[in-house]
Amino acid sequence: MGIGVARKVKIVVVGQSNGVDGPDVTSDELANVWAQINTISQSRGFDANKANFKTSYEFLIRYDSALLIDIRCMVEYSNRFYSIQSIERVDRVRAENKFASQLQNNSEGKYWRIVAISQDIA
Repeated sequence: MGIGVARKVKIVVVGQSNGVDGPDVTSDELANVWAQINTISQSRGFDANKANFKTSYEFLIRYDSALLIDIRCMVEYSNRFYSIQSIERVDRVRAENKFASQLQNNSEGKYWRIVAISQDIA
């Protein structure tokens, strides 16, 4: 990742506990990591007569064997939670343009490619 490209994100595990008034949602921080963030898609629609906006992001995080990220985790970025849709191990390879790179699937890659979705209801 180049200088100035990475942003600080949190990987959190969301759980549920029983509170006085009923179930409470809890989030335990798993790690604070640097990630390159790319917007994949944005869409808007209606659910139950309310407008909703969905944004898909790609988080590219350097692989760490001590960190166990799975589909039950969430990514917290800019005070919003993003539910993880897919996790892949990838490597960067040089593209035809000498200033660009592409991602290539590799089970022993140097990066995690995490695709996550946020959903905002207006």
